[in-house]
Amino acid sequence: NTYFKDTELFLLINSTASKKSIMFNVLDYYHSNINKNKYSPDIFEKEIDVQLEKYKGEISFYNEIINNEDVAALELFYKTYGFHDVVIYSTFELDTNKWVNALTFYIIEGERYSISEINLNGIDKSTGGKRYRDYYKNVTRQIDGYFDENALMEELKNLNYQIRNNGYFYSKYSIKPVEVDTVNKINKIEVDYKIGRRQYYGDLEFVNDNREITRDVARSIKEKYTRIRPGKYYRVSDISQTEFNLTNLRLFDNVYIDTFNVNTPDTLNYIITTQLGKRYELDAGVFINHTPADNFVNAGIDGRFTFRNPFGGGEEIVTYGNLSVKDVNNIMTDVRIVGKVGVNFFQPMMIYYKGTRIGAAANIEYSKKKMDNFMVDHWYLPKFTFPWYLKKYTYFNKLSANISLEGEYPRNYTSVIDTASVGSSTNTEDLRNMVFFKTLNSFWESDQTLKLWTATILGLNVIGDHRNHPFSPTHGYYTRLNFDVAGLVGIAEFFNLHATHQQYTFPKRRKNQVHAYRINVGKIFYNSNNTAKYVPFEYQYFCGGANSNRGWLARQLHSSNVEPVLDKSASSDSLLSLSEYMTLSNIYGSAGIFEFNYEYRYNFYKRGGLTLTGKDRISNFGVIGFIDIGNSYGWFIDGTDKADNSFGDYISYFINNLAVSTGFGIRYETPIGPLRLDLGIPVYGPIPGKNDLIFKRSKPIEEFKLFFGIGHTF
Repeated sequence: NTYFKDTELFLLINSTASKKSIMFNVLDYYHSNINKNKYSPDIFEKEIDVQLEKYKGEISFYNEIINNEDVAALELFYKTYGFHDVVIYSTFELDTNKWVNALTFYIIEGERYSISEINLNGIDKSTGGKRYRDYYKNVTRQIDGYFDENALMEELKNLNYQIRNNGYFYSKYSIKPVEVDTVNKINKIEVDYKIGRRQYYGDLEFVNDNREITRDVARSIKEKYTRIRPGKYYRVSDISQTEFNLTNLRLFDNVYIDTFNVNTPDTLNYIITTQLGKRYELDAGVFINHTPADNFVNAGIDGRFTFRNPFGGGEEIVTYGNLSVKDVNNIMTDVRIVGKVGVNFFQPMMIYYKGTRIGAAANIEYSKKKMDNFMVDHWYLPKFTFPWYLKKYTYFNKLSANISLEGEYPRNYTSVIDTASVGSSTNTEDLRNMVFFKTLNSFWESDQTLKLWTATILGLNVIGDHRNHPFSPTHGYYTRLNFDVAGLVGIAEFFNLHATHQQYTFPKRRKNQVHAYRINVGKIFYNSNNTAKYVPFEYQYFCGGANSNRGWLARQLHSSNVEPVLDKSASSDSLLSLSEYMTLSNIYGSAGIFEFNYEYRYNFYKRGGLTLTGKDRISNFGVIGFIDIGNSYGWFIDGTDKADNSFGDYISYFINNLAVSTGFGIRYETPIGPLRLDLGIPVYGPIPGKNDLIFKRSKPIEEFKLFFGIGHTF
């Protein structure tokens, strides 16, 4: 075989080699020798027999029936890709070099056939609209190309879907036996289509299938969620989208859609049966979630009371309280505890227009955060969000506009600064001036009468999520754009631009391997008249850690003119000690960020010679190699922003301060995403007291970083 690799072909056969594991050999040894010792207890022998039974799958004997099935499977696989003259046979004989019995498959591929003609009988280019014509071309475009049955079947399936999406409720196709010209090495394909009448939607009825009397969702709300419109041509996508919309309301346990009482051959009447779920629900437990805005994995305990459909419009009111640890992947180096209580109101749909729907949410929340020694109060009064769900096939499929009235208060600001200044190389007043919370503290201690919040922020989020899996994607992309403007009321005045793009691909016929890329850029622009430059903590940029540049600890990577004093004998009022430097790095971010990450992910195949349980466990393991490049720019403690200089100076500064790290890790897949262990090696970048380049550092191994996390880095 030359066209396919051995690893691909091994997945097609059921014959496996006998490869006993170490544990099997140990148990087998004791089993064969236990009877030689008359003092061995019977229960010991029985227990070994039980354990050996579990490993029986590791012993593989030659089976002629299975061998013939393997040959047939290989032939079918080759013919599927156009190798119609392939010849495959096998031998089972003694290998005198290794003194083992060897099962060998011999494959003579022959020449690969091409497609000379494709006839689609019963349809033509006028059967559907523009998208139909595109799929029609995709089928006929395979003429003169190599025969590939899987690709052809996929295109025929897509074509039939578009026919059913253009008013044809009934549409089926069948493929005649492929005509094979063995002289010219070409194939001729005939496909017969059977298509019914083109039909319109007729009547639409709703039925509530609840045993007990509860408040049903108003018909007007249900109609907004359905894409079945009387007088409109039938589309199969309307049915699936309607079921998806109603199910995603989270109000119904079951949704059934079916036809009824066909009055005329040109119309289809539909009935939608819904079964309401629990109206009141009380939940409590532990949780793990992922926040896309900051790429954090968080964990904690949560309790909430949910009241669904209170006014008959599909609304949801949730009161909640939780205690969590933010960014658990970096818990070994930085612990950030957050407690929250709040009320959330959600209306899933206010407006529906041409396949897009706009909802609304309002959130009132109070939280208390512990960041190092600072205790910070944070609240929304309230935060309004308007999600806009677009059509699935558009690049961006979700928009979200929000208005938030946010407040922050550093409750123990003065005591923390006074304590930090004792024995410090920096005097109290200088440290207070450096600390970003001074602006907040001054605001709350001022004589201003009305002080309800510190920032009024208008935001717009644009999301395109086309990944095939939310936790462990193998192909697709995720793009997120954030635009935030702060002003009007409060002390925050800034404009924030943030963009993230993640791409996932796998090599041809290598779905156990994934190439994953991410680029993450952001910049905060200040109002030139605002000398305070206050930015809420959640909008600042941090670099370094398990989900960022893995050569540095969480939030410890930034470009800055401020350097820590490593020599304890040195004294200066303008320099920070190393502990002060790391503390400030944890709680104060930067005005900009650039990150590029690449990962090569490899998951192990299910290997032969193992028990079924063993095969599953092996296939859950994976390894990765990665390269991380990036840094955060304009550290708030620094007080300067190179972006204020000329464009050329900024580009030079940007490139010279990029930090580079590499490393490798292991993964174990779980239902909530992979558990991971990564070793990060800082190749180039700022490390206090050491050379930027790893090859010029003394004891570089001391700078290696080890991270344990939940979920992929991105």
